[in-house]
Amino acid sequence: YKKIICSQLSNESLEHICEIHHNGFHDMEFDACKVFFDYYKIETPKIPLLNPEFSNPLYLKLFCESLKIQNLKAIPKGFNGIFNLINCYIKGINQVLADQLDIDSSLKLVYQAIHIIIESLLNQESNSLLYKDIRRKVAQVLSDDISDHDAKQFLDLMIKEGIITKNIPYGDEEEIVYFTYERMGDYLTIEYLTNKYTDFPSLLEWIESSENKILNLENFYYSKGLWQALSVIIPTKYNIELFDYFNFDEYHLHDFKNLIIESLVWRDPKGIDPEKIRNFLNLRSWCNLLFKIICKIIRDCDCFLSVSYTHLTLPTKRIV
Repeated sequence: YKKIICSQLSNESLEHICEIHHNGFHDMEFDACKVFFDYYKIETPKIPLLNPEFSNPLYLKLFCESLKIQNLKAIPKGFNGIFNLINCYIKGINQVLADQLDIDSSLKLVYQAIHIIIESLLNQESNSLLYKDIRRKVAQVLSDDISDHDAKQFLDLMIKEGIITKNIPYGDEEEIVYFTYERMGDYLTIEYLTNKYTDFPSLLEWIESSENKILNLENFYYSKGLWQALSVIIPTKYNIELFDYFNFDEYHLHDFKNLIIESLVWRDPKGIDPEKIRNFLNLRSWCNLLFKIICKIIRDCDCFLSVSYTHLTLPTKRIV
């Protein structure tokens, strides 16, 4: 909305405006967590939460809201799992809107709306949608379960709750909407695809087909968030590793190994095969990045990169 706001101001007013780039909670994650946890009445962990995502205010809010929805006063073991967070958050938003509209939450209208949004994003091969178009589409589908008035305002209620953001791109005139927290949008998109293609061969066939316009093997960075979501969800749902089915050239393989290591933060420790991961990564070449990941998840005793595992393994390895 910058262009619209600035166009309404005088030159004198514009001279007094400055732009500030906000780095979130970078380098102050622990302090930010303490403030948020105090506000949500959550016990602050004695060991700092080292996941870099805690520098993202949106993630920290999502994390706390998810705990609040479950009436948890402390962080349970393994709660860092991204799907646990996302599902709890959406469940909470669904309940809030159901209460506002005085309808049964079992209708899962928020879930229906998200399904419509993701389907439209995939069809348009985009990460945003025209507000007026998707508002009509959501209203049309939901009008089977709620009044036309409530159906028409449902997307606006989701925007108000913060799950969706409305904006005007710079240089454009039409409003668009997109998932406020990009990582959540990526994971929900991959979840949608794995539900649509119920077995991995079918999903793999789609990924390798001309119909797939979002998971681009050649332009890996453009869809990195989706690939990372895929690397977390595929092992959980199909009990296989993504790297067993995709071949990258040397240039992209380096990025892909980075992605696999970074995704370990978000995975369920019980679904990780340590030997398989080690063999694929060739750990001697990736020790620096892997060490950073160890620091982030070392407090989780169930993870194969936990303190216990690291203590047993490192003494047997050469430093150089």
